[in-house]
Amino acid sequence: KKTFTLEDFESEDMINDQTKARIRVLTERGVTVTREVLQKLDIPPPGTRTVESLAHIQDIDALISLSDGHITIDEKIFKNGRKPAIDPSNSLTRVGIGSGPVQGQAFAPVILKVAPRLRLDIAQMVQDKDQVLGEELSNRIAAWEGVLSQQVGEVRTLAEIATTLYAVAKGKLDHRAMEEGVQGVQKYTSEFWKYIEKSKPEIVREIQETQDIGQENLEMLSKAMDEFFSHKKVKKEEFLEPMGVV
Repeated sequence: KKTFTLEDFESEDMINDQTKARIRVLTERGVTVTREVLQKLDIPPPGTRTVESLAHIQDIDALISLSDGHITIDEKIFKNGRKPAIDPSNSLTRVGIGSGPVQGQAFAPVILKVAPRLRLDIAQMVQDKDQVLGEELSNRIAAWEGVLSQQVGEVRTLAEIATTLYAVAKGKLDHRAMEEGVQGVQKYTSEFWKYIEKSKPEIVREIQETQDIGQENLEMLSKAMDEFFSHKKVKKEEFLEPMGVV
């Protein structure tokens, strides 16, 4: 047979769902599925699969799944009260995979600006607390934990996520983490977001519309953050130095 239809693949028991989905996309886009096309995709034609070829395809499908990314939910993290209970050390995001003008991107540009060390700090956060050196670093980790945890069904905008991450990255919540723990951090980040949302709508609007923040609004956000936490009478010297944040 020179060409194949989707039905040819769907009737094969040894063809898994991921391969069928790939064929379905091709047919929906009007691509004629020939032996040459299947060869380029490293997919054996229907009726030619053996146990050995099936194992080969499963390896390919596993790599495709890996490149698409996945998250790992950890029971221990869940029992410790962090929600969503994602284990970042065993989770993958789809970064730089694929071809064409659009490439995979782990974060919106604004996140890279407000929290450039986010990956490293999250990975450190999930380590056993006994392995963390220094009380100050433990406070920073607790602050990250507070700002990244949310209740089931709670929805946050990108602007809220970015502004509260910025507060943690600049060390503004370390003292609260030390005195009141994760719940204290959540309380003050919530109040800080409401303050920014009400007093600096131009910052919120830019982040929501562009997924980025310009230098002028970033400086405005930094100033507003200093004003807010100064009003809360939190001494700056009690914080760690900002970690790589402009």
